Amino acid sequence: MTMHKLTIAALAGAILAASGTSAALAGGPQDGPYIRVDGGVSFEGMEDFGSGFDFRNDDWNEDITTPVFGLGVGYKIGRFRADLAFDYRRKKNLGKFLHPTRDFFRSADADITSYGIMANGYWDIHTVSLGRGFGDTEMTLTPYVGAGIGGAILSVETSSADKYRSYANNYEKHNLAWAAMAGAAVQVTETTAIDVGYRYQDLGPFMSSDLGFDDLTTHDLRIGLRYSFF
Repeated sequence: MTMHKLTIAALAGAILAASGTSAALAGGPQDGPYIRVDGGVSFEGMEDFGSGFDFRNDDWNEDITTPVFGLGVGYKIGRFRADLAFDYRRKKNLGKFLHPTRDFFRSADADITSYGIMANGYWDIHTVSLGRGFGDTEMTLTPYVGAGIGGAILSVETSSADKYRSYANNYEKHNLAWAAMAGAAVQVTETTAIDVGYRYQDLGPFMSSDLGFDDLTTHDLRIGLRYSFF
């Protein structure tokens, strides 16, 4: 083989290698199943909140803040990812919103807890290199957008007392829920990525004789880990 042919072969090999590297970066880590776990803070808004203890039939908006935790399993194919995730928002006290009429109720209190199962889809927009990571792994940054649909359970416990006795009630409402999210994942090892993102969720309404609201929406700031199997 002449020197000219060797040069052409070397250039062709370099081009193919560069193309392969670019393709690998564009698609992020390899395809396959993964698990994810995350946590963060959830800023929740209750639209047209009403208390059954004040007898005024007034509606107003209330905001609460609570921790949120998530766990999911999914699969990645190219730029697309999908997972089935369970979300839990810790019990939050609503007593300060009830405003009981003292002529009838000596006290009134309430707590709300929410659970959800969501089917989510994500699109990895683009992957860029961040240089050398742990070991021989190249760190990458991949921003993404996504959406999800599923179900939410709103669990409410109330307690109250009048001049004669005490009352306790438990309510549970099952709602259709949906979500929209955006964030970025940093691939720190061949199998592990750190995920930081924002998620908006609509968990639906709740109504009972003690309290109610037309809609519960959340703005979540989350950070988590995603571990891939391939």
